[in-house]
This record gives sequence, C-alpha cells and structure tokens, in this order.
Amino acid sequence: MHESYKVTKCCQSINISDVQQDVSKWKRWIIVHTGSENDFVPNELLIFTGKNKQDDYHSEMYAHNFTKRVTEKLVPNITEPSIIVMDNAPYHSIITNKAPTSALKVDEIKLWLLENNIPFDDTLWTPSLLMLVKKHKPDC
Repeated sequence: MHESYKVTKCCQSINISDVQQDVSKWKRWIIVHTGSENDFVPNELLIFTGKNKQDDYHSEMYAHNFTKRVTEKLVPNITEPSIIVMDNAPYHSIITNKAPTSALKVDEIKLWLLENNIPFDDTLWTPSLLMLVKKHKPDC
C-alpha cells in the first residue's frame, strides 16, 4: 500500500494531465495475509513498512523470510485438508543445492562435489571438475 497512491488508469478529459505519479518517493507498507473462502488464517497477518523505494516490493520479501513465514506461521495455523496456491514470485522457489558454474573457484567446485558425495581426483582442473558436476547435478 503506497502512502500517496493514485489511480494509474482512468477515464478523463484530454484537457487533464496524466494522473500517474512517481510512487518511489513515498512510504509503502507491505501487507501479507492468507485467507480461505471462509476466513483469514489466524496469527498470520504481517504488516511492515517497506524500506525499498523502488516500484517492485519483491526485494522486501525474500526466500529466507518467506520460508520462515510459511513454516512458522502459515502451516501450523491452517486446517486440514488445505491447498496452498501461490504465484511464481522469485522468493516462492529457490534452488537449495545450486550446482557450481565456471564462475566459481576450483575450491568451491570441489566443496560442492564433496558435499554431494561425488568422488573426484584432487588434481583435476576446473574443466574436468565441471564435467563431473554436469554429470551429477540434479535435473531441476
């Protein structure tokens, strides 16, 4: 919710100037709640003042906060059976075991291989290590 929200589209006379206004200079509040056809989920309301002055609020809610919120507030307070439907905001899905790329250092690639129990020769160079990564990385 923007402090000075104005309608961005409306029917108006051609003699009236544009109604759009730069919202980035105003305060915004982020309101998050979950509801059903019957009611809102108890103890799940979250309201906070956004610090980001950009048009996109998504940087205010990121994967760690979202995951914590779902596991601590949403899931314990919904009744069974329930279905949770979400849009595809970036913080709704994250890659938890991201495979290394050529941008990483050799030690970081080796660490990923070790953490994923993939045997490798410690004398291998980056291209060979990345071939191992490609062979063993998850499809998703």
